[in-house]
Amino acid sequence: MYNILICDDERDIVSALEIYLSSENYTIYKAYTGLEALRGHQIIIPAPLTAFSEEELSSAFVLAQL
Repeated sequence: MYNILICDDERDIVSALEIYLSSENYTIYKAYTGLEALRGHQIIIPAPLTAFSEEELSSAFVLAQL
């Protein structure tokens, strides 16, 4: 089974992705900010996907910390 961390500041997007991916038997972890993703979820994602945005932490910075 695969672990997926969904991080987006729009809760509707996170919810939609969670519904779809959990129906495919993925284990879903959710975060709504870059800091929350770093602090709250200590999982390893071997091939992360990202969308770059201007939040409190950029996606590139978060990926560098993983």
